[in-house]
Amino acid sequence: TAAEVSLAQRLGLVPAPPPALSSDEWLAVHLASRLRQDSSGLCSICLAPFKAAAQVLLSCSHTFHATCLASFERFSREHTGQARCCPLCRCQAYQKRRIADAELLWRHACAARIQAAWRGRLARRHFRALRRLLPPQHPALRRRWCAERLEEGSA
Repeated sequence: TAAEVSLAQRLGLVPAPPPALSSDEWLAVHLASRLRQDSSGLCSICLAPFKAAAQVLLSCSHTFHATCLASFERFSREHTGQARCCPLCRCQAYQKRRIADAELLWRHACAARIQAAWRGRLARRHFRALRRLLPPQHPALRRRWCAERLEEGSA
């Protein structure tokens, strides 16, 4: 855009930044990131899983936590004085877009864990009910099972 172009870029002394990506180009970048399964892994800056945190997709198709990328940009600007660049491929003048791929994967994983816990609870309850109906084969356990059934009947 014209607001981001410096005087040196307008005079042709320094190359201008690339034009903004179209929606089709963003889809291609997003697809490249999904094919590499970036969202199911770790943030390359902090090495923590994405979970439900805000995630940013760069025009070079790399993904990071939004806070990690902002911190990296601030650090590199303060200490090196260079223009921002991708922490992985060092691509300069990138564009970024917020995505929610990792959040959807995290919610799906959490739902699966909740369902597994609930199914386990139901299976244990069903097993206890079956144990009350069927006597064990071992004589000592069978004696104890019969005693428990008699106590239930007399109570």
